[in-house]
Amino acid sequence: MTKKPWEDESGGLTGSTLGSAKQSTGSSTMRFWLPRGEERRVIFLTDGNEAAKVWEHQVRLNGDWRNWFTSLKWCGIEPDPLLEFTEETGMFKRYNAFVFTVIDTHEFTDRNGNKRKNLKKLFLAKKDTAEILKRLYLKRVDNDEGLRGAMFDVYRTNSDKSASVGEQFEFVKMVDIDSLEDSEPYDIGEIFAPDPDAVSDAVRQLRFEHGVVKDSKAEGTDETVEY
Repeated sequence: MTKKPWEDESGGLTGSTLGSAKQSTGSSTMRFWLPRGEERRVIFLTDGNEAAKVWEHQVRLNGDWRNWFTSLKWCGIEPDPLLEFTEETGMFKRYNAFVFTVIDTHEFTDRNGNKRKNLKKLFLAKKDTAEILKRLYLKRVDNDEGLRGAMFDVYRTNSDKSASVGEQFEFVKMVDIDSLEDSEPYDIGEIFAPDPDAVSDAVRQLRFEHGVVKDSKAEGTDETVEY
């Protein structure tokens, strides 16, 4: 098996491949995360050389951090009001991450009292976690394998700076992908398609919540516009 791990950090995902603009950056229920001090077992559906690299902002709206917006500038869309807001205030700076699809095998009881497990999730690996996964991928390549189908026990430490997806990975075994009910990775281009209208709405809310007012002259008029 010949693998070229992460030679193209973009993972082939660029503004031109993101499709039509619509908001779908992955709800909190789609995103894998670990409470501090806990461990879960996951199965990777995305191989190490197929992870897409995305740029996004996570912002706090109405006290809720579960808001993510794909960077408009990264997608070649101007203007980018959220990036402008972060440059003005230093808040909610954009970051990049490699996106994997995993199966979260832990069992839980939903609001309706039904037991559920083996849910497909988005696994966003930022800088340090991505470096760990790169090394794990290379080890699997040495065994003529890959990350796709690899099962790991993932642990998140109690540190305040610990990665929300965990930072300690213990390889368990390779899983037969064909035995899984749903082994197709998420369509990252669709999920992370940008939505300029949603970004503008979020920035208006942020300016209101934080008392940050921007005055500008509407083009071609003497009218002052406040956001």
